[in-house]
Amino acid sequence: MIELAPVFPRSNVVVTARYPIGPESANRMQVITHDLTTASRAEEGCVLYHVAESMEKEGVFSLFMIRQDEASYERYAGSDYVRAFNSILSGGMISGSPVIEKGRPLG
Repeated sequence: MIELAPVFPRSNVVVTARYPIGPESANRMQVITHDLTTASRAEEGCVLYHVAESMEKEGVFSLFMIRQDEASYERYAGSDYVRAFNSILSGGMISGSPVIEKGRPLG
């Protein structure tokens, strides 16, 4: 079990994302999110990074991450591995629009 600090600084950036993936691409999504997660967790500024597959809606994947600050998030978002991930998704895997939201911890 991962222990989380009871309070995250307001300088952290919290990102949630939901990706609807076609059923024929669900297995591939598991592989590419594994690679994305490994690279993201190793990057400086990553506080938490987790991807999950919905148990209720087939083909829906959710990402939850906390980055140290906005600069760390911008480095992540502009990284080669994130660009490659987005390129693979836009190549026919995604079956709708992803919903991506950024926020700040409330304390």
